[in-house]
Amino acid sequence: MPDLIICFFILGAFFISLAIGMHIGFALLFWGFVGTWFTMGTSAAFGVLSVEPWNTSYSFALASVPWLVSNRFLMGHVLSRQWIPGNVSLSVPVLSGIQETGIWFVPYVLFNSPRVAAFSLGSGLLALATLLTAIALLAPMLDRSGWTSLVAIVGLILVCGWVLAQPEGYRSVHGFVLIAPHVAFAGWLYRSRSLWANSLLPRVMLGICAVYGMMYVARAWVPAGGLQWGPRYLLAFYPLFVCASISGLATAWSSLGPVVKRGLLGLYLVAALVGFGYQARGMYGALETRRYYQQTEEHLQQLESETIVTSCPWLAMVMPDLYWGGTVFTVSDDAAFGGWVADARQAGVHSVCLVEMDLCQLTPLDEIATGRATNPGGVEATCYAE
Repeated sequence: MPDLIICFFILGAFFISLAIGMHIGFALLFWGFVGTWFTMGTSAAFGVLSVEPWNTSYSFALASVPWLVSNRFLMGHVLSRQWIPGNVSLSVPVLSGIQETGIWFVPYVLFNSPRVAAFSLGSGLLALATLLTAIALLAPMLDRSGWTSLVAIVGLILVCGWVLAQPEGYRSVHGFVLIAPHVAFAGWLYRSRSLWANSLLPRVMLGICAVYGMMYVARAWVPAGGLQWGPRYLLAFYPLFVCASISGLATAWSSLGPVVKRGLLGLYLVAALVGFGYQARGMYGALETRRYYQQTEEHLQQLESETIVTSCPWLAMVMPDLYWGGTVFTVSDDAAFGGWVADARQAGVHSVCLVEMDLCQLTPLDEIATGRATNPGGVEATCYAE
């Protein structure tokens, strides 16, 4: 193999290690890739590629030493503080997502789990959207004409577009397919036998999805990630699925009729535009939320006391001046507040404001806007002084 290609693999291993250092979830993608590569390495069809997994693995291991050592000294564990024994992340039961939701686990992953301020599709629409996704992925392999895939994609776009257009100011999105329906074109990667025989991509995609999928099912909860815009732990799959769909469509293009070609091209663009619409809506929601936080922060700075007690555990995290001031405390209930008051008196604190913020209740943004018309700060505060 030419030296240039060997250098490419070594450099690739370095960047993969860097990605894993930033987010440990990328390790599953890497090992899915390497595991598939080792399996294929025994095949004569891939020739000299059979020796490269070793070089890549050695390079990866060497490049990982700095961030492993850094994590150990900074966070107490070579991976991250979340892996320290006793951490809540390790206490989540295996298969907790499936145990909680049963047959709805996969539909919730593909579309929306109705939790944490996310829009609820309802069981009927959720089942229909999941069925359309399955048809869109499998149809290219079963129907050589392409018409079945076209019909399924149309239905899928309509569902995703309908959710996008809802007036409800939902603040969270969890569905992998919901915010990017064009990923359903990835099934076209497996339509061509020649692509399967001569390209690494189909096998690598299967290997990565198998490894990551098993771990995700084993460890994910509902909804995995919480208050977010997009499936936090599945984001790495978007570029992979886009590459798969484009490669598959390009390979099958010459065998399709002119009407199907125009239909596929048009639907792919429309599906991508729907995805862009979700990103635009998410950006608008983020800017509006930040504006509300600024209004709340200005209101809190005018309270009678600088010391704030709240049941919202992340209130100070979204207000930098309050965070660095170090005068915001979290209590879980009235009993905890009573204990806090006793400790505060001993520390010389004799005034406090008990604060609740509307955004901490995961209220939809349209309802937040209505409430802010009469209460611009979005705060309920009761102040005490001795």
